[in-house]
Amino acid sequence: MDNEILEMLKELKEGQTRLENKIDDNTKGIKEIKFDIKEFKDQFTDYEGKSSANHVEVINKINDIQKDLNKVELVTASNWVEVTKLKSVK
Repeated sequence: MDNEILEMLKELKEGQTRLENKIDDNTKGIKEIKFDIKEFKDQFTDYEGKSSANHVEVINKINDIQKDLNKVELVTASNWVEVTKLKSVK
């Protein structure tokens, strides 16, 4: 009877050791996942910042092009006035 109890206790102890090892492995895996998530967040934040800066740059370039087109339109209108004057002189 005592031997059976000792054997059961030994099996329980071995089972507990296996569970502790599995818990340690799971804890290690969770730490790795947390690290990977943090890296991903950092990369995403960096990308998001760069993307935002690119959007601002594109908007500024579009605004510059729009100003240039307005100037071209004014110069073209002025040229048409001069062309009309020249035609009327003939």
